[in-house]
Amino acid sequence: MPSVEPNVLGLSGKTAIVTGAGRGIGQATVRLLRTLGVNIAAVDQKFEPGKHDNTRQGNNIVRLVGDVADPNSANAAVKRCVEEFGTVDILVNSAAVNLGGALLEFKDQEGTE
Repeated sequence: MPSVEPNVLGLSGKTAIVTGAGRGIGQATVRLLRTLGVNIAAVDQKFEPGKHDNTRQGNNIVRLVGDVADPNSANAAVKRCVEEFGTVDILVNSAAVNLGGALLEFKDQEGTE
């Protein structure tokens, strides 16, 4: 990852919720935001047991297991973020599912089961 000056974007001390944080783009986003001094609530439905859990991980990150397609789970993630850090300044929605088909052919609730 290229080096980034810690407060070049003025994000140090801000708080982000990053969904899909367990792998791929979400995981890379968490790594980058941490180097910028951002507090992070990292949310993923499949954090590896034993490797990730719902406890504070270091000075500026809390990992939360949850499915943001479920409104109760999404609300719980926001609540926990505010409890830990006092606010939410940034939302990175990197959670995704591969449904295999044309986007415009899917109905509203497909893929949420």
